[in-house]
Formats: sequence, structure tokens, C-alpha cells
Amino acid sequence: VLNLFVDLYNQAIDLTITAAYYIQTLSYTLAGFVLITKKGDGSQTQVWIRNVLAAFLLVWIMFLSQVIAGMTGSAETAVVFKTMGVVSILILANLTIVIALRSPDFFFKSLRLIKSSDKQNKMINRANYDSILNLMSSKELYKNPDFKVADLAREIRMSERNTSLIIKRYHGANFHDFLNTFRVNAAKKMFVDYQDQMTIVEVLHEVGFNSKSVFNTTFKKKEGMTPSEYKKSIAQISYSG
Repeated sequence: VLNLFVDLYNQAIDLTITAAYYIQTLSYTLAGFVLITKKGDGSQTQVWIRNVLAAFLLVWIMFLSQVIAGMTGSAETAVVFKTMGVVSILILANLTIVIALRSPDFFFKSLRLIKSSDKQNKMINRANYDSILNLMSSKELYKNPDFKVADLAREIRMSERNTSLIIKRYHGANFHDFLNTFRVNAAKKMFVDYQDQMTIVEVLHEVGFNSKSVFNTTFKKKEGMTPSEYKKSIAQISYSG
């Protein structure tokens, strides 16, 4: 008898917790449906979200009905509601996938809106980019081999995101490329100014590189020749002059 009581007690606890879960889920979904109905602008995306919430409301009601039927001893009715809920979930999921495949712009429209909002960011302007350029040159920040976008953001008292967006907008590439552009230009100037007085290894360390292979690869990518070839070209020009 005691074992039977314990089993019934455990079942009641499980059903109560499950019912509480679905009631909470149902409440949040209903709140979302009401909110988007009252505050929505009637756009296609919001209408779709509202319809999805309505569908989920029905699904949660089915699962809650399954739990209630189980608590009242109606096992067959519980199975019916569970089956209906599972089938509804599958239909809803597959319908969403079909719409996403046929009309991807419908789902990713919000991404374009986020991207366009960057253009309206007042911090993303040419004046701030010029300030970054001046700061990089005057303080020679690029010479720090561990210099990061976070360091630059602190220097100009701006967020990392805005700093990256400014560089991306006006430099046309990411911060890493932006930084290496300064380093390569500085190296070119040193090759001209010092020629044979400094080795390539000395120059690369002076401008902020840690690796000769990385320096060679970066330099050739930007100048179309290796540092050695660049030095030879300078020597030939000097000799001809």
C-alpha cells in the first residue's frame, strides 16, 4: 500500500510540474500574442509572428489538455491530445522551413534593417576616421606588436564596435588589415631612410611585426614584391640617381 501511495504521489508531482510548465508557457505565448496585436505596426513580418504565436497557443493548449486528462485518469484522451500536439508541432516546423526556403528575404529582412542602421550611426563619419589616422601616425600606435582594436577604442574614447565600423567603412577592410597597412608603410619609409643601415629583421620588429614570414607575406600582398625585392629596387633607384 505504501509503495502504491508513493507511486501515485510521484505521478501527481510529475503531472503538476508538467502542467505548471505548460501553463507558464501558455501565459508567455499569450502575452506575446496580445502585445504584438496591440502594439504591432501590421507589417508582414509581425503578422507572421502573430500567426505563429497563435499556432503555438493551440499547441500548448493541446499539451496542457493531455496533462489534465492524465491527471483525471483519461488515458485515451491524453494520448489523443498528445498526438494532436506533436503533429501540430511537426506541421508548424515544416511550414516554417518551406516558407524560409521559398522566401528567404522575408526572414532576413530584419538583418538588412540592422545593417542599414549602421549607416545612420552618427559616430560613423569621416571626421572620426581622420582622427584615428592622425592618432595612429602621431603616436605610432602600430609599433606595438600586441595592439588591438580595443586599445585603439580606448585611445579615441569610443566603443570597439564603432571603432571597427569606422575602419571598415572608410578603410574598406578590417582592423587587422588597417593596422598592417600602417606597418608596411612605415617599413617602406625605413627602407628608404636607412637602406643598408638596418636589416629587414630589424625593420619588421621596429614597425610592430613579430614574424619575418608574416611580414614578408603581408608586405608582398600590399606592394606586389617582397621586402628584399623592394630594398633592391630602392638601391637601383639610388644608384641610377
